Parts: sequence; C-alpha cells; structure tokens
Amino acid sequence: MRWWMRFSTLLLSQNLVVMAVLIKECLLMISEAGAHTFLILNAFRERAHMPKNLWERVKLPRNYKKALETIDKHLLCRPELLQHKIKQRLTKMTQVCIRMRNLLLRQGWEKITTTPRRDIKRESRREEKAVKAAVLDTTDHVTSGLSDESKMQRH
Repeated sequence: MRWWMRFSTLLLSQNLVVMAVLIKECLLMISEAGAHTFLILNAFRERAHMPKNLWERVKLPRNYKKALETIDKHLLCRPELLQHKIKQRLTKMTQVCIRMRNLLLRQGWEKITTTPRRDIKRESRREEKAVKAAVLDTTDHVTSGLSDESKMQRH
C-alpha cells in the first residue's frame, strides 16, 4: 500500500487527492461464475463486520446489449474511462464464451475426465496378480500331468 493511500487525509497536493479518489472508485470488477457474469461493485463502506459485505454483486443479463445497459445504469457516476474498461472486459468475456461454445459444438459434447492415479495403480496391480495367478494355474496343471479332458471333467 502506498503512503499516499494510507495518509490520504494529510495530502496537500490536489493531484494526489484525485488519484486516491480514483483508486477508491476503481474497485469494480466483472467476474464469471459458471454460466453467469457479475458486476462487482465496492459498497463504499469504511468498515464492515464481514468483508463479503463490502462488495455488491449485480448479476448481468445473458443478452450482451442488456448487460451493457445494466453496466451503464450502475456506473452512472463513475469516470468514463472506468466505464469503458469494464465494458471492454465484458466484451472480452462474452467473446471467450462464444468461442468456447463453438469449439464444443464443433468437437462434440465429449467431456474429458481424468482418472485418479490410485485407480490406475490399483487396476495395474489387479492385472499383474491375475497374470501371476494364470501362470501358476497353467504350471500347476502341467506339472500335475492333467490333460485337457481331465480339466473338463473336474470343472
């Protein structure tokens, strides 16, 4: 944290005060949770009992134009540059979602699943034990002198 952010009340220079105000206003984000996008705003509280209450989450519509209108409505008093940056981020996120959807449609809906390493090891151990048991069984039959006919009668 910069010294001028900590001691913003002691600042005499107007430029630094304006910068501190802009930094306080910059606490805006667009995040994606699952299939939904959210505009996350700072609630401008000095302190809160729970940090999660410092943020206000606004769910954006899936329609791109309506989402832009929602952003305009919520960022009415914010600087133009900040509004533009947030809209750019929304545009980028929607383009990524469209690209991912097209890739899934082109490749099919096969979902890649990973197998835990312990499952792979367990299966390989079982296979090794089965091979050893089969070898022992065949050597046991060969050494005891049993023929194929006697095997059929036994089992």
